[in-house]
Order: sequence, then C-alpha cells, then structure tokens
Amino acid sequence: MHIIGLVLTVLGGIAFWYYRMQAAREASETLVDAANDVRLAAKRFAYRRRVKTHPLDCVEDARVAALGIAASIVQIERGWDKDISDTMIRQAQSLFDIDVKEAAEMVVLAKWLSDQATMRADAARRLTRRVRALVGPAALPDLQRLLTILIGPEGSASENVEEARAAMIRDLQA
Repeated sequence: MHIIGLVLTVLGGIAFWYYRMQAAREASETLVDAANDVRLAAKRFAYRRRVKTHPLDCVEDARVAALGIAASIVQIERGWDKDISDTMIRQAQSLFDIDVKEAAEMVVLAKWLSDQATMRADAARRLTRRVRALVGPAALPDLQRLLTILIGPEGSASENVEEARAAMIRDLQA
C-alpha cells in the first residue's frame, strides 16, 4: 500500500512541475511578444511624426502595406487572434522570402496600420492605393493568394469581406 502512495506522490510531483514549466513557458512567450511590441513602437512613432499625414498614406514598404490590406480585410468580420497572426507570419515569410523575425515585425506593423482607420474597409482601401503607387497591379496575385489562405476563396466570406476584396481587386487593376 505504501508503494502505491509513493508512486502517486511521485506522479503528482511530476505533474505539478510539468504544469509549472508550461506556465513559465507561456509567460516567457508573452514577455517576448510584449518586448517585440515595445521595440516596434519606434517604427510606429515614425509614422506619427509626419505632419498632417495619415499613417496609412505614408507607408513606404509595399510588403507591409500588402499585409496591412490582408489584416484589414480579415478583421472586417473576424477579430484578430494568434492563429491569424501565425498564418500571416508564415505566409509573409514564404511570400517575401524573409526570416521569421522580419515577418513577425511586418505583421505587427501591418496589424497596427489596419487599426489606424475607424473602418477596416477604409484602411484596406487606403493601403491598396499605397500598394498600387509603390508596385502597381503586379501585387494582385500575391494578395489574392494571401487572402484565399486567410479567409477562403472568393464568395466564401461575408458580404462585407467580399465587398472589400472586390474593391481591392478593382483598385489594384485600375
């Protein structure tokens, strides 16, 4: 009987330490994410320093603007979560041939840019104009592929999302 008690005590101790390690890992990931957000704040302030210019109208990197379009359209009907963020990071990494760290920075900045407009569709429209000015209609296939991965094929999302997607396609082709 005492052996069963000893085994249960050992298993309980192992379970206790396992869950403590899991909690510590999650806390460290949260701290790393917070530190990354603070570091990227400097980039955000660079957008605010431009006098009488909206941050969405002064994006200089077409890749960030394209990710901002995707972030804006995704958030029209759906909130932002870790799955969306992780998917966008993976897609940015493969689409732009960059490392994970740079892709994560771009996604955080794109999310921040999409939050700068009251309406998500307005953010997508303004960022579409920037992409068109920076790279032209050549960005359309990559943007369509990114949106298909994030929200599904055309016609599968809500009416508001489909309107924003159609406006993006129309504005990039113009």
